[in-house]
Amino acid sequence: MRVLIVEDEIIIADTINDILIEKGYHTLEPSVSYSEAIQSIENSKPSIVLLDIQLKGKRSGIDLGKELNSRSIPFIYLTSNSDEMTMQSAIETYPQAFLTKPIVQDHLIAAIEIARIKIDQKLEENTEKSVFINDGKKHIKIMLNEILFVKSENVYVEIYKVNNERIVTRSSLKKIHELLDDNFIQVHRSYIVNINQVDVRESNQIIVGQFEIPIGEKYKKELTETFR
Repeated sequence: MRVLIVEDEIIIADTINDILIEKGYHTLEPSVSYSEAIQSIENSKPSIVLLDIQLKGKRSGIDLGKELNSRSIPFIYLTSNSDEMTMQSAIETYPQAFLTKPIVQDHLIAAIEIARIKIDQKLEENTEKSVFINDGKKHIKIMLNEILFVKSENVYVEIYKVNNERIVTRSSLKKIHELLDDNFIQVHRSYIVNINQVDVRESNQIIVGQFEIPIGEKYKKELTETFR
C-alpha cells in the first residue's frame, strides 16, 4: 500500500504521515495542491490517496477526486466543516470513506484497511476471471485483467493484451462484449476498452498505453458517467 496524502495544512499532513509510517505503511511525499498531487500520482502510482476536500488554489479536492476516479485510484476524503452542497458534490465522486478532522488514529487505520480489503478483492476478482477465444486454430484462455481493449475490423475482432500480444478472432464486437465483465465499456462503434487500463481520458479520445482510441459521439454520455 503506497499512500499519498494530499493536504495543504503541513502540520496535519505530517501528523498523518507519522502515524502511517509508525503503522508500517509506505507513504509518498505529501502534496499540498492539485498540481503537486497529479505529478506525484503520475510518478509514483499510489495505491490509495488521503485527500483533503478543501485545497488551496483553483482546483479542489473534489476536482482531484474526479481525476482519481478516471484513473481507478481509490481515495478517502479528509473533511472539516464543509457545507451541504460541497459534501453532496464529494459524495458523487464515490470515495472509499470520509474522515473528519481532527483525524483519529484508529479511524484512519480502520478506513485504510477497509479500503485495502476492497482493493485486494477487486484485484482477486479481476485476476480470476477469464474467457476462451477461438483464433481459428485453437481456443485460447485470456485473463480479463490482461486485456487492454478490443477492436472490430470488418468481420474480425482484435484483442489487444498488456504484453503487446494481439489475438484475432472471427466474430462481432457485440458477441465479444457479451463475454466480458462490467470493467469493459464500448467507447466507439469499433472499440471496447478495459476501464482499469485507461491512462488518460480526453474529450474525443482515450489513451491506453501507447494506443489512442477515438470516442464515438453516442458513447460520450455513458463514458462521462463511468469516469465521473
